[in-house]
Amino acid sequence: MYWHICCYMTSNLKMISEMKQHTLLILSLMLLSQVGYSQVSNSSRVEQKGTNNQLVNAQIGTLNMANLFQSGDANQNTTLQYGKSNVAEVNSSGNNNVSLQSQVGQMNLLNVKQEGVGNRNNVLQVGVGNEVELIQKDRYNRGGNETTIIQGGVANKAKVKQYYRGNQVFITQVGEDNVGDIYQMGSGDVVNSKAALYQGGKGNMADIDQYGKSQEANVTQIGVSNKASVVQKKGAGNMMNALQLGEGNVANIDQQGDRNKSTTIQIGNRNNALVEQKQ
Repeated sequence: MYWHICCYMTSNLKMISEMKQHTLLILSLMLLSQVGYSQVSNSSRVEQKGTNNQLVNAQIGTLNMANLFQSGDANQNTTLQYGKSNVAEVNSSGNNNVSLQSQVGQMNLLNVKQEGVGNRNNVLQVGVGNEVELIQKDRYNRGGNETTIIQGGVANKAKVKQYYRGNQVFITQVGEDNVGDIYQMGSGDVVNSKAALYQGGKGNMADIDQYGKSQEANVTQIGVSNKASVVQKKGAGNMMNALQLGEGNVANIDQQGDRNKSTTIQIGNRNNALVEQKQ
């Protein structure tokens, strides 16, 4: 268990340092909001198309929303929101994409999509409606994929999909109806998969599928209706760990071709686990 937790912490060092950026940005928004949180209508829509794009958008309170798009070349985006009906959609398309979002309180929701080359994204939500959904893609133009999502409290969900090339994900959810879901895929050019999910307390669930090349996954759930299910499929580095701790535990893990490995620990309540490995 000690080893599993150390692995999790190591894989999240980068995530923690990136989250410092969110903290500073959010504190700035909160300070600005002291000048007045009385605006009723926030909303925003921004588009950019070619060359050295960059974009920052901030909203403070009440019916926030945003939609932002970018298209070719050196993209980046920042988007922050602060309080009430938050939404935000982001969409980037080709070249050095980045994107960093934040949202803080109430009906949060976000929906990002990135397509080719540098991808990377890193989201933070904090309280009430949370949700995310993010897709990163690449069609053989060396997409860097990467994602970091941290949620916070109440109806958490998150869902990622990535496709070709560098993949990685890390999700942390903390309390209430946690869900998870990650899917990475391989075929064509190199796919370096990896995932890692940590949940926290209440509805937990997870579900990580991976497919070709250097897969890995680590799960960790902590308390109440745990469940997990990972599949790593036809070929390459497979490896998996999972740890569940208390209440509904289940876990099904299925690995298939090449260097399978696995570790599953469950601790209290309605345990059940099934692991299959195949070649």
